[in-house]
Amino acid sequence: MKKKIAILGGGGAALTVIATGTFTVDMTSGEGFIALAIVILGRWNPLWIVVGAWLFGLADALQFQLTTVSSLAGVPHDVWLSVPYLVTIAVVVWTRGARYPAGTATAWDPPQRRRRLVPDWWP
Repeated sequence: MKKKIAILGGGGAALTVIATGTFTVDMTSGEGFIALAIVILGRWNPLWIVVGAWLFGLADALQFQLTTVSSLAGVPHDVWLSVPYLVTIAVVVWTRGARYPAGTATAWDPPQRRRRLVPDWWP
């Protein structure tokens, strides 16, 4: 459990240091919902989740590249900022019939174990 928390903390630190250099309120800007859409798109298969993350990363990078195209200069900047979220909405609508794992949205109840104060090999 501590390793998972350390990895999550490292991801948050990387986001803070690389993106802005400091912590700001609402710095993820709803990208958690994009991550959820990636998992739904990948249908809980790690390979497809990587492909979906690449797709959304491409949509995120595309918003910055399209602002430099001279023929699209008249389009407001806010429209380009909404591209990843529009792709997210399209994917969620497209995969609305996806099958979810049986344990989705159920709380995990760990089994109760009795801790022994001595090793198992001790009589």
